[in-house]
Amino acid sequence: MRKRLTKNEVNCFKNHQKPTISVRKYAKLAGRSHSALLKARLPCRDPRTHGLRLAFSKRLMKKAKSYLTHIVFSDEHIASINDHSTNRMWIQKDGGRVLTRDRKRVNNVEHVLVWAAIGVGFKGPMVIFPKEEIDHETGRHKAFRLTAKTYIRRCLSKIATRIEGRTFMHDGATAHTARDVQNYVSRKGFTLLQNWPPYSPDLNPIEEVWAELNRRVSNRHPTTQEELVRYVKQEWDGMPQSLIDSYCNSFRTKMKRCVERKGQC
Repeated sequence: MRKRLTKNEVNCFKNHQKPTISVRKYAKLAGRSHSALLKARLPCRDPRTHGLRLAFSKRLMKKAKSYLTHIVFSDEHIASINDHSTNRMWIQKDGGRVLTRDRKRVNNVEHVLVWAAIGVGFKGPMVIFPKEEIDHETGRHKAFRLTAKTYIRRCLSKIATRIEGRTFMHDGATAHTARDVQNYVSRKGFTLLQNWPPYSPDLNPIEEVWAELNRRVSNRHPTTQEELVRYVKQEWDGMPQSLIDSYCNSFRTKMKRCVERKGQC
């Protein structure tokens, strides 16, 4: 027999107060007058950010096509053993083994932080960051943290000589905008893409490359950290430049869409 909700529990729901009842009871009560919807995840709803995105897109839309094709895009990414392949699976009719498909929070599965840079006719090396590093003051192991010095040493130094005459893009992360990084860029003499708007992964073509890499790695079904690192390197090396070029050439289309939406995500 279903237990009736008390008057206090009903008032708690109607007044949108902090629930003092279990999630199951709250769901039962909500089901009588509400329908469940999946909340859309948007990078930002701040009108000020929309204005920055709109101004940035309008400014670059005025640039020549040759300028846009000489931009090198970069970003960090977390690769994991989570399944990112398509929903369709092919098995033998005589009853082949079906691989399990699971998705968990990235911190609860084997994962690795990587960095790369791409452009039209350009593919930088895949940089895989360690999970731990040694604290030089105490000599103990600690969790890896991307700082300006490690960003320069592990990332920028690998491509600095290859991006002469190009415009380099990175977002406004603290490690990217530090004074040491700005001084390094000035010494090397390459140009930075200025005023990249915050909360704008949808404008960066490398996000589509990361999605493609996720699918390729997922199709090989890594189960350990070692397999994940090996497959990430192999799939990155095997990704054709023509595919990367197609994603980079869509940058103007992304900005045009941003302008049409008045900067909204």
